Amino acid sequence: PPPAAAAAAAAAAGPAVQVDAGAHSIQGRRKAMEDQHVVLDDLAERWPHVPRTPRHACWAVFDGHGGQDAAKLAADCLLPLLVDDVQ
Repeated sequence: PPPAAAAAAAAAAGPAVQVDAGAHSIQGRRKAMEDQHVVLDDLAERWPHVPRTPRHACWAVFDGHGGQDAAKLAADCLLPLLVDDVQ
């Protein structure tokens, strides 16, 4: 398309947003860390079938609530199930 049409299409799509994330955990008074987190800034790096444009990311915190088993299971399994389901 002509430059003016390309600029108009980009403006209609809205501003591009670049977000990067990190994580920090504090154990508190528990004997062991029970919470789990997932920080993936680009899902296409792990799952090639996810489109690179726009970039898809996932950030999640799973609270252990008295034990880490359920939080660990959710952190390990939930995102792969969701990503594999969306083809």
